[in-house]
Amino acid sequence: MSENQASQTALSPFEPLDAVIAELATVRTDIAKLSIREQELLRMLTQCRDNLDAVIQQERPAATPPISALDALLRSSIDVLRLSVRIANALCAEKIFLVGDLVTRKEGKIPYLGYKSLTKIKEVLMVHDLSLGMTLQNWPPKE
Repeated sequence: MSENQASQTALSPFEPLDAVIAELATVRTDIAKLSIREQELLRMLTQCRDNLDAVIQQERPAATPPISALDALLRSSIDVLRLSVRIANALCAEKIFLVGDLVTRKEGKIPYLGYKSLTKIKEVLMVHDLSLGMTLQNWPPKE
């Protein structure tokens, strides 16, 4: 048995059932040669395992799609950009808290910021391949 199979088996909630089923299968390779009681036991164990698997599948939450690095950055606080306190305070005054909120703003639509501050913001955004005035699909995020 490979390491991968061993780790999957160790993590399986069905390990006891799988062990019994495997034991029956290796001891008696021909199911027809099993006694009626052994056949019934094997059938019940297999059905029990399938039922448990179905219950676990129903209880698992739906998988959420992975968030790309760009989406993660857009959903991050403007603090990750390491802007000056003055710029950060001006952005907060305009209720710009996330990077995505910042990049969707047009250059002239951010009051309290002068030419140097806007230049600094654009420089920092360019490092991340972002710019002011971007159009983002599905922004702001629903969650």
